[in-house]
Amino acid sequence: MKKEEALKLVATSIKKTKNQKNGQNPIIDIVSIKTIARLWAGMGCCNEIIYYLNNNDQKKMSIVCKEISMPSVSDGELSCGDARKKNSYIVEKNFYDKFAAILRNNQINVPEGLYTISTSTNLFICMSKLQGTTLTGLNIEEASKAVCWAAKLHAFTWQKKAETFVETIGLQKEGTYWYLSTRMEELENIQKNKSFESRLFLAAHAIDKRLKKDPFQSIVHGDFKANNMVCDENNNLGMCDFQYCGKGCCLKDICYMIACYCNDDNNNHDLHHHHMEGKLFEIYYNELKVNLDANTDSSAKIPSYSELLNTVDLCFLDLCRWMAGWGFWGNSFLIPRAKMILNKIDKGEVLKDAEEYVTAIDLTYPLY
Repeated sequence: MKKEEALKLVATSIKKTKNQKNGQNPIIDIVSIKTIARLWAGMGCCNEIIYYLNNNDQKKMSIVCKEISMPSVSDGELSCGDARKKNSYIVEKNFYDKFAAILRNNQINVPEGLYTISTSTNLFICMSKLQGTTLTGLNIEEASKAVCWAAKLHAFTWQKKAETFVETIGLQKEGTYWYLSTRMEELENIQKNKSFESRLFLAAHAIDKRLKKDPFQSIVHGDFKANNMVCDENNNLGMCDFQYCGKGCCLKDICYMIACYCNDDNNNHDLHHHHMEGKLFEIYYNELKVNLDANTDSSAKIPSYSELLNTVDLCFLDLCRWMAGWGFWGNSFLIPRAKMILNKIDKGEVLKDAEEYVTAIDLTYPLY
């Protein structure tokens, strides 16, 4: 990013904040432009622009700007992956234009949306910088803060509210980045000559269908990983990166975090469970209930804890379905856990076809 471009972005962003007084043009001195992240598939970068304002060289200020080179259709139709990424950045623009302020006004810690602009080839998304340390592997204290943050978001956007926010804000119709209809290539990559993988392949649509009917529906973050979490010196946690924010089964956020970003315990002898998950699911469920109870305009029934545990099984199985075609990473319990869940569904034998898995999953994990 060039200095002149950064200057324009900062100036326009300031006009939307309290720093602009009496319509006067601010005096801005750009100190540095630092690339803090590269975007997937070479589609751009995330920059921190550091500056002084109104000749106050005693206090450095900053904004974060995502600079995105949008995929072009000039060479033919976009691939499924490029189309997914392009749509995700449009969703993130919508999030900061319309939704971030709503969440911040309801004590859900996200960056402030400052300014967005689209050109024929580029998209710029400017936001405030969350103060604190970006997390990596999560210990139990950090993971507990994360599930409390998630419970606030999920309760605030619970069930029918999620549909309203998708329509009015322009969020993802299906939240997360691994949902089935956008990952058909990975589904076909699953090795069907192996018992576990072939069963997972046949069960894929049934899992997806059941999760869409699950009572745990809300707006999900969609990429609920440690690298998108920032914790400040007062232990307040905030989240960034809302490309895949949209409607979905809210326990996908929690299961993804546990499977991929919670620190593993080499002394844990339970191959099928993460050593943190029992405590984290209890904290999440209690926090969800508190926030739903406080939400006076929510008349929806709160599912039971046993229903939550059923949904957790299906979320882990759904995540494993994607990884089976894309590549496994994260904590080692996921594959043994998925095999255990599949054994509950099909008793360890490949069923005749996908329709039989629909019936088997509905019998094993009924909706109440």
